[in-house]
Amino acid sequence: MSMTPYQQQKPAFGIIAAAPLGALALGAVLLYVTKLGWQLVAEGWLIELFGGLVLGALTVLGVLGLTRRPFARSLRAVCRELRPLFTDMSWLQLLVLALLAGVGEELLFRGFLQPWLGVYLSAELGILVAAIVFGLLHFASVPYFLLTAVLGLAFGITYWSTGSLLMVMVWHGFYDLLVFLILIYRPDLLGIAE
Repeated sequence: MSMTPYQQQKPAFGIIAAAPLGALALGAVLLYVTKLGWQLVAEGWLIELFGGLVLGALTVLGVLGLTRRPFARSLRAVCRELRPLFTDMSWLQLLVLALLAGVGEELLFRGFLQPWLGVYLSAELGILVAAIVFGLLHFASVPYFLLTAVLGLAFGITYWSTGSLLMVMVWHGFYDLLVFLILIYRPDLLGIAE
């Protein structure tokens, strides 16, 4: 049995964490430089935290249902290829990665890019373009791009309609954490064999 490139050489935690950490730094710098207004909490942090957790769990359930469909073969293949990247990580490392992705990527894409584009285009086009860029930067296959772009669209619409970046950050981070754990401990739920 031949090994995939991911199985032959597993990147270190720091290398994987660099992308969301870079997104966090870039988002913070761009928000500072452009003086673009943004808000973390809209109504109340506890409600928004709970909302993000619920949305994250519901999104995972939707993705689990999607990956089990016969037409999702390519999506399962991507999951199979990504799985070895996370299998040797500790729970703490997985939690840190999920938090960095939730906070960093949402600060960059929804906190900065979406409203910045909205100034020059429209709110709707800002949401759409930010979601497409989000999907492109997660490109692993066409189905995976479509999935991440749709998630980016959902994150963007939620941020635009609620004004809560916290809810979207928690949603994204909790979703990632659950998917990491499923990839490692229950890949069968995604329709892939261990």
